[in-house]
Amino acid sequence: MQPQGQRATLLVIAFLLTGLAIGCGNAAEQANKLAGEGQKLDEAASKSLQDALAIHLKLFSEDNVLGFPKNREQLKGEAQLEIDALNKSAGGFRDAASKYDEASKLRVDDKLKQYLSLRAQESRKGVEQSEGTRTMAQTVLDDSIKTLDVYVIKLADTRTLVAKAAKEQQDIRAQADKLRAESQGKIK
Repeated sequence: MQPQGQRATLLVIAFLLTGLAIGCGNAAEQANKLAGEGQKLDEAASKSLQDALAIHLKLFSEDNVLGFPKNREQLKGEAQLEIDALNKSAGGFRDAASKYDEASKLRVDDKLKQYLSLRAQESRKGVEQSEGTRTMAQTVLDDSIKTLDVYVIKLADTRTLVAKAAKEQQDIRAQADKLRAESQGKIK
């Protein structure tokens, strides 16, 4: 028979271990919940980005670019619509990154932490892409741009940065997808 003190100690240890196991399970559940919220925010931000890019294609058609700055007044309304959609997109990606970051700080499996960190990075690249594309739309509204040459140079510089962010976002997504596939169902 065990002395009363040892039994109490064992009960306390068992209680703490049970609480720890439940806490870890709750952390994984909470991380998955936050990741799900991040995913929904990512999807909405991606939709806003796609909407903006549809406007972008019209706004920066060859005819519109070659007609600049004479056609600036005609293009301002479309430029503002694109800017608004890109602001919404950037905000959504920012919120998604925040959810993934919050989830990655919980006490969860290292692979899940790594996956969540990659998803946060991917969302931040979405912010870069949205903000860079917004800069292009803002050139239409910039009255200091007086010539087609200056306009084209500003667009080309920004387009390079946007393309780089998009490529990096794809690469990060591929890393996250690979990690998810290797997790054998542990990452939802």
